[in-house]
Amino acid sequence: ILGLPGPLTVTGDGVESSPILRGVWILENLLGQGPPPPPKDIPAIDIDTSQATNLRETLALHQKSDTCAKCHKDIDPLGLALENYDAIGGWRDTYVGDTIPIDTNTVTPEGHHLSGPQSIKDYLFEHPDTFTRCLLTKFLEYSAGRELSRGDERIVNKLVNAEPESGYRFEDLLIAATMSEVFMTK
Repeated sequence: ILGLPGPLTVTGDGVESSPILRGVWILENLLGQGPPPPPKDIPAIDIDTSQATNLRETLALHQKSDTCAKCHKDIDPLGLALENYDAIGGWRDTYVGDTIPIDTNTVTPEGHHLSGPQSIKDYLFEHPDTFTRCLLTKFLEYSAGRELSRGDERIVNKLVNAEPESGYRFEDLLIAATMSEVFMTK
């Protein structure tokens, strides 16, 4: 999923990649932890970034605002790890017109080191319950046509906790979801 052109294209602006949009997409669609919307009184990037010479410095200056840093500390590392993908998902080693290699090394707030798409995949493999919970939630919300209630979330947690030691195969996960009370009573 991380290397597919679809998600990579919708998380860019049509011309350039966006680590912020990509980080939000990963949080929402793979980790089930969507950040809150930005405060209404905070413009997109209203920080003086004129001293920044690259994207990483621009994001760091943006995080100097405590209001922005609360969410961007979770968002930016995930998006920066995917910076080797351009706006439409093509691989690149440098930015257009630059000779310096793109630096995808970053650290999550929990101290997990990320560097490239494989490191995000590794993170997902190390936290299968988080990914499984997110996938189940997305599937059940789609199939039920609504957001899940607290009661529904208990059912999702029960399914995740019942995950076999070898992990769910996708087919097994879908069968468990379709046999759940959430799906059967939609």
